[in-house]
Amino acid sequence: EVEDSTLEKKYETLSKELERSEDKARKVHDRIKAVRDVSDDLFNEWEKELGKYSDRSLRAESERDLRENRRRADAMIASMTRAEERIPPVLRPLRDRVLFLKHNLNARAIGASMESSRL
Repeated sequence: EVEDSTLEKKYETLSKELERSEDKARKVHDRIKAVRDVSDDLFNEWEKELGKYSDRSLRAESERDLRENRRRADAMIASMTRAEERIPPVLRPLRDRVLFLKHNLNARAIGASMESSRL
């Protein structure tokens, strides 16, 4: 009985931690997507507006700025994506542990149910 309650407390603690961690991972993913979407929109607008320049040298300077800023944004997004890719391998063992504890608790509950039905 004491062992079951300890196991259940461990399960609840790890399950809540897994839920929080997965929520944070989703937020990281959503932030990266938002940065990518906003930068794509801004750079596409910038590119379309290059044709509005009448001054060739200003247009050329703006095109250089666009290329440089797009390169930096792409590098930042790539770095963020690489960091995000390191999250699942960290979460896998926690998911496994939570699942193992859940199944262990279920097996104990089934065993207890069978014991009480024999009485």
